[in-house]
Amino acid sequence: LRVLISLIIHLGRVQVQKKVFAKVPSHIRKCVVATNIAETSITVPHVRYVVDAGYVKQKVFNPQKGMESLVVVPISQVAAQQRAGRAGRTGPGQVYRLFSKECVAQMMPETIPEIKRTNLANTVLYLKVRACCGFDIVHESA
Repeated sequence: LRVLISLIIHLGRVQVQKKVFAKVPSHIRKCVVATNIAETSITVPHVRYVVDAGYVKQKVFNPQKGMESLVVVPISQVAAQQRAGRAGRTGPGQVYRLFSKECVAQMMPETIPEIKRTNLANTVLYLKVRACCGFDIVHESA
């Protein structure tokens, strides 16, 4: 008889993150579901299988609306490789991708850095208030 326990982790749930690292008896299979935020901040040992849906929530600034939002977008080819690498770090592993090779060919080669996707006005204003750097407010180029 095999038993399945599932743990859902995301940034900020320290108690659940501790359970992810706990050893389980051999008759129990541990299933960890992680957000992309948790995926980048912790490494879970003994992962044998990764199921990759091929999407990620990214913070994106919309200049027409003047606001940031989390948008679900396809992952990049590099992100797909990184996710596959999470399986089998300490033993044999396998990745199951819920998308085709044709989709991989259409993915962006690399993820656009967050600094290019977000509004830096708050950061610039914070630095201006703190007078850390002594520079003028940044103006858009003509």
